[in-house]
Amino acid sequence: PAAVGLFVASSYFGGVLKKVGEEHYAALKEVAKRLWKRSSVLKMKAIGSSGKVSTEPTYSLAFAITGEIKPGLTFKLVLKLDTDEVEALEAIPEFLDLVRAILEDRVCETDLDALLAYRPVGGTVLVTFEPGTKRIVPVNAMELS
Repeated sequence: PAAVGLFVASSYFGGVLKKVGEEHYAALKEVAKRLWKRSSVLKMKAIGSSGKVSTEPTYSLAFAITGEIKPGLTFKLVLKLDTDEVEALEAIPEFLDLVRAILEDRVCETDLDALLAYRPVGGTVLVTFEPGTKRIVPVNAMELS
């Protein structure tokens, strides 16, 4: 009887936890979208040594989302400064879905290798949203001086 009880309980609680996880994931997407809307109006300037910081940044300094793929390796979504609201609202769930798919081992090795085309800097792979293809693509962090 105890084994049957544990089996039924594990099925029940597994379903409950999955449902809670899905609701949390949906809430995370909405919060990330609201964060972008608030941060997109901020104007920031990077300050640093000559030649080490771009005078004309390409990507937003106020917004980025980071997802840990495995210990020591994270993907960071950065959006171009000229990203409009429609593109940003497409990019955020696309990135979060990609991170979730990687964690659930639903991304083929070829696609994962394409995202790792550039050497991670400090364990972080920069990616952005390509509006034309509606895909997350890698960014060469070494060219962002």
